Amino acid sequence: MKPFLPQAFFCVNSRFLFLLFLCFSSILSAAEIEPWWLRHTFNTEPALPEASSLLNEAELFDCGDEEATLLCSDEIMYYTVKVYAELELTVKTQLESDAPIGVGAASNKFVSVVRFSTHFNAHTYTMLQANLRKDGFFIQSIVIGHEEFNVVKELEAAEKNDESPHSIDAKLITFMNKRRSASDQVSTWMTGKARSPKVKLLREGSVLTLELFREEL
Repeated sequence: MKPFLPQAFFCVNSRFLFLLFLCFSSILSAAEIEPWWLRHTFNTEPALPEASSLLNEAELFDCGDEEATLLCSDEIMYYTVKVYAELELTVKTQLESDAPIGVGAASNKFVSVVRFSTHFNAHTYTMLQANLRKDGFFIQSIVIGHEEFNVVKELEAAEKNDESPHSIDAKLITFMNKRRSASDQVSTWMTGKARSPKVKLLREGSVLTLELFREEL
């Protein structure tokens, strides 16, 4: 029986290590999952997301000058990018929000602005743009320094001149690559649908800020 003892010991320890690995993996995965409220607030829907379900959310804390006007989070995931979130709250009347009679004041609060912030690096900047495309947004214009590339106007001009829309992609990439070292950049994104949210992606020195508005910019 002795020859089998090392094998049995190895088998037991292998199972223990495997279970430990699964446990560690599940904890790591849970930490890197987007919070449920991110998609509740950051999406292409035109309607303002209600905020009553957010006021008691454990991952969010009140950080405004006035109570229940600004909610903040510790570091969360936006796809694979780590960001800090801020949710600006606004109050709408019963008539404006179509809320039923008798609903409390908390149900009248809505999220008007969603803001993500993170440290700048080239990879994160690229990933944020890729994430916006995944979410159904398209770049409308970009201002770098004092120069602007307006994608909408360029597409209209290309159509008049019988040029391919792909040529505008090439021009946009060239415009951005020539000015990639500029520390101040602002791009505006849209979905192409009426009354849809708009997004601004700002690079200000070492900080990247992504803001979604559900009111006119």
